[in-house]
Amino acid sequence: MNHFTRQFLCDRLKNEVQVAVFGKHPAWDDHIDDIGLSTNSLALTKHYLYVDGIAKQLAEGVWDRLLPEQLAEFDHRFVWTYRQRAISGVILASTDGKGRARFPIVFCCQAGVSGRIAVISYLDLIEQLALHCREFTAQAAVREAVLSMKLTLNSSCVRRAEPADFPSFPESSDRDILLQSLSLVADQIGRAHSPNNRGSHFRLPGISKNTKENLIFWCSYCARLAPDLTSLVISIANSTYVDLIIGEPSSTDFFCLRSNLSALPLTATLASSTVDAKALEYLEHYRTLPHGISGEGKRFWWRCLLKQFTPP
Repeated sequence: MNHFTRQFLCDRLKNEVQVAVFGKHPAWDDHIDDIGLSTNSLALTKHYLYVDGIAKQLAEGVWDRLLPEQLAEFDHRFVWTYRQRAISGVILASTDGKGRARFPIVFCCQAGVSGRIAVISYLDLIEQLALHCREFTAQAAVREAVLSMKLTLNSSCVRRAEPADFPSFPESSDRDILLQSLSLVADQIGRAHSPNNRGSHFRLPGISKNTKENLIFWCSYCARLAPDLTSLVISIANSTYVDLIIGEPSSTDFFCLRSNLSALPLTATLASSTVDAKALEYLEHYRTLPHGISGEGKRFWWRCLLKQFTPP
């Protein structure tokens, strides 16, 4: 068992939510001093996402080789899960005190909850914190805001998500592609992965342009499919795709952050006739949730879709 598997999302939180910030901010002339990196998992988040991921991509110039129309801006939301533990957060474009704008700023929180609950309960508040802090000009103001948010997230005024708090599943013209993508992830995990292996990156279709809906859909699927593997789901604002990293990331996995669909298309799916039983089961499960597609006036494409495919 490697260091990542032993350490990541294995902290004893004592039912507390932890909040952390790293990256670039105008109040610092260079990278932000560590704020809130109080657990091994938050420190590893900075290492894999920022130091070994974003910084290495910038140092190697891989994004510089993309055409302007292939570049995506830093405007991401993410959830990183393992069993009933999660880190959720935002990655936003930013500058340092010298006006350099190559690095983003990252705000995130860690809690002993599932990825779905982390997204529903905490992500909006972390996004509000990030947007407010970007406007501050003093380091002390950023630190005070982070501490205040930590107190808020640990207070009783924050409503935890309930089992019914799944987003509705909108109609999709690409539902067959979605089903094939679910099957692809199931196939790759089933054949190739164990907790000791390095991870795999997938670019996958979302279910809408709603960032939270996309995060919830894919992190919930990974939790059902492979609860003993970490899963990182990243969604850029107003996009129709997500990036999924199963297991321990490599630095090249984070090429996806600034690469839009023209630079990094959806991961090729299986043959159209190959559909995994777990994918079909998940779609049926999602359809029957209280906030699923069963509302009045919806067209029930699920039933027709499920009849089209027979699991191998």
